[in-house]
Amino acid sequence: MIGKAIFLAFVFALATPARAADPPAAAASGPFRFDRAHTAINFSIDHFGFSAAYGFFTAFEPVISFDPAKPEKTKIDVTIDAASINTAWPARDEELRGEHFFNVAKFPTIAYKSTTVELTGIDTAKLMGNLTLLGITKPLVLDVKLNKRGPHAFRPTVEVVGFSATGVLKRSEFGMTALLPGLGDDVTLTIGAEINNSLPRPK
Repeated sequence: MIGKAIFLAFVFALATPARAADPPAAAASGPFRFDRAHTAINFSIDHFGFSAAYGFFTAFEPVISFDPAKPEKTKIDVTIDAASINTAWPARDEELRGEHFFNVAKFPTIAYKSTTVELTGIDTAKLMGNLTLLGITKPLVLDVKLNKRGPHAFRPTVEVVGFSATGVLKRSEFGMTALLPGLGDDVTLTIGAEINNSLPRPK
């Protein structure tokens, strides 16, 4: 449920260098931005040991500062609309928006702000940052995997970086204790994203 924490996804594998076998970088036409059509923040949580419950957030604003020559300097900020939680069951979503879980009336947003990046391999990294949920801020580490870096499939002058990231947080540390221990404490975040250096399209 806290997948939104984002996360940022909340979002973060961009911090890894390109593989040696990657094609030469395309000509940059602007700063790197998230491609919202190909960025998702998902979460899962244990449901009383019987199964895992899954969900995602539909409204979030990710911002990135990324220089391919200095991936270790990557900065990411993600703000999520807590009310945009979606578990494919409207009645449950309304309950999750209530005071026992995300309490969106009092805490409408979830935020993730990166602090440092540790490159752990040619295509892996750890993104350290702080997650603010229900008014409480705690550290959250995301394990990032670079999936691919290269020219856009249809716009060869545009460079694309695709990555995935995972992380685990304990909801009780943010004061979300409803239905513990039956409903799991550990919330697993799974983030998929693409960024590119295309100039903004005309509105």
